[in-house]
Amino acid sequence: MEGENINEKIDHQTNLLEQILEQTEKTRKYLLRLKILGVLKVLLIATPIILAIIYLPPVVRKFIEDYKSFVPGLERIQEIIESSRETPESPKEGAESPQE
Repeated sequence: MEGENINEKIDHQTNLLEQILEQTEKTRKYLLRLKILGVLKVLLIATPIILAIIYLPPVVRKFIEDYKSFVPGLERIQEIIESSRETPESPKEGAESPQE
């Protein structure tokens, strides 16, 4: 009698463990999908930004060159773009540094 009761409890515990295993697998798959979708989301946001940084400056430069005769303000925009691309000169080798 007592052996049957123990066997029933073991069977019940086994069923509960199987249910826990099923839920754990579902949770693991859900988290994997979330990770994949997170990476895709970052790629969907970052890729256009990177492509714009690479391809947009030549397009804007050509647009300004083509239309600066029609729109007088474009010459100033082109000057700003060109001045932002220039790097400040480094100090001469023989010049005194501010630390000395």
